[in-house]
Amino acid sequence: MPQDTAALVPDRGPEQASGELRPRTVLLVIAAGVVFGAGDQYLGSMNVPLATAFSLMSAPWLLLPFCFGCTQVRGHSGAVIGLVGTLAALAGYWTMTLSPVEGVPLGQVPHGFVALVHSDARLLVAGGIAGPVYGLLGQRWRTRRWWVSAVLSAGALLIEPVTRVLNLQSGPPMAYLLELAAGALVAAYCMAAVSRSVRPITPSI
Repeated sequence: MPQDTAALVPDRGPEQASGELRPRTVLLVIAAGVVFGAGDQYLGSMNVPLATAFSLMSAPWLLLPFCFGCTQVRGHSGAVIGLVGTLAALAGYWTMTLSPVEGVPLGQVPHGFVALVHSDARLLVAGGIAGPVYGLLGQRWRTRRWWVSAVLSAGALLIEPVTRVLNLQSGPPMAYLLELAAGALVAAYCMAAVSRSVRPITPSI
């Protein structure tokens, strides 16, 4: 009987001994978040329609903390690392916006940063909510193969192109098709992972 019950428990990845956040992990997440945010902003400044469309996508900003959360085995740690990664990405985005790469003189950076944070306050609030939520979803996906995590991660990629089309937002169709394709791949992977993690019960003799 215990063997049958254990067969229903999803496979879990290797866990850290304590399950607590490690300073090295936090530093790596901050670095990755900054690079992501700076890269996203740079894409939008390239004056290439496809690159601009990618930079305007919201789904990658949700999948970023999800992926960070997948590195954790405790729910609290997943939420925290998701928040840290999202805030680091926003910092990288703002830093690139006010950098000499974008033609902003160094003397205007302090004033520009305050103005930018004020104008993008809604993004800070949204990131403060979505970061921990998707970080927790990532942790739940790693430890439980939770179907809600699968739906919300794949759904972020699948729903966004549809809403943009329904709202008559212009943009290169290729960007929407690629996002839909990515969402379909994520959905297929999640379905396969969930089906593998829940094994059928073998009748005892």
